[in-house]
Amino acid sequence: MKLRDLAGILPVEGIASVDLEVTGISSDSREVKAGVVFFALAGTKADGAVYAADAAARGAAAIVAGKGSTIAGLPVPVLAVDHPRPALAQSA
Repeated sequence: MKLRDLAGILPVEGIASVDLEVTGISSDSREVKAGVVFFALAGTKADGAVYAADAAARGAAAIVAGKGSTIAGLPVPVLAVDHPRPALAQSA
């Protein structure tokens, strides 16, 4: 699947057409490898946005995060959605 196709099924605003290959999805940055889209989910102990840079360093194709997230300056596209957890479920 291409990133543009994934972005097309998510409620994402303002994403350019990106022709990157997506090989999987994960909400655990430790499981990210090249081609995986990382979903930065807010949890009870930590906000997944803290791990976005780690996911990018591991080769993430993109990061999906909540609107208003403080994720910036990463070398991968960041897709902003209203509700990242349902977006993860929809992507699966």
